[in-house]
Amino acid sequence: MIMEYGKWIKYEPSMEIEDGTRVLILRNGYGKWFELAQYNKHYECFDDAEGDDFFCDLTDVDKIFIIPNIE
Repeated sequence: MIMEYGKWIKYEPSMEIEDGTRVLILRNGYGKWFELAQYNKHYECFDDAEGDDFFCDLTDVDKIFIIPNIE
């Protein structure tokens, strides 16, 4: 079985992301440590994995990996 890998995207705060989209983020200054977060369009930030607490500013993010919806 061949594994297919996704792609990390260089993040720019001007990017259009749907509210509530779950992503893995690499933050500036944290090396290759990634964390699960949710985009919050209303407050223009990334919230924690549950989407209910502020996690970081948009300008803190270097790269994102968009997680597809699981149905």
